[in-house]
Amino acid sequence: MFIENPVSLSKPSGNEISTFPPGPLVYDKSDYIGGFRHLVILGVDGFVLLAITTPLTSISPWLSVISVWCYLVVLKPSRFRSPGYWITGAKIITLDGRKPSIIRMTLRLSWLVIWLIGFPINFYVDWLWTFIEEERQMLCDYIFQTRLVRNHAQPIGPGRIQYVFVTAPVLAVGYARVRPLTIQSSAVQTPDQLKSVVA
Repeated sequence: MFIENPVSLSKPSGNEISTFPPGPLVYDKSDYIGGFRHLVILGVDGFVLLAITTPLTSISPWLSVISVWCYLVVLKPSRFRSPGYWITGAKIITLDGRKPSIIRMTLRLSWLVIWLIGFPINFYVDWLWTFIEEERQMLCDYIFQTRLVRNHAQPIGPGRIQYVFVTAPVLAVGYARVRPLTIQSSAVQTPDQLKSVVA
């Protein structure tokens, strides 16, 4: 049974390896990539993509499409990451802290193409979400259950998924956000103790 107050969690030290039960993870708010870093990532990666695709388009439009897919779907979640991620010290992960699959990243890219490029004003709606939600993510990452965090971020505790449905005159969307796991005793604070409680 859950109670109202979440367990008190502290950020792991730099050399500490977090061992939490499988499932959604909570990170310190400072480890989430906010609105400014999102703009830097979009600007840097957009410039790199433009430099790559411009000469390829003159050879074959399909080469340009393939290069964009490889860059945004394969490179970004890999250990090499993209230049935009390097500069901002970011990486993309799933809610349980793992590398996103090719399918998930392809669906995320499809959203970006249809939602952001097809309707440019929607970019501001997507970006606005970095200031609305505590996890400071763009709407596309909430929808596809990915998160942009600092490259060396460590989770501070297990979480629980809370589903949200938002309606507005031009928007109707549902997505998952992660909230700290609430447990019966606020005295339980270590990963091993948390594991025994939620097991």
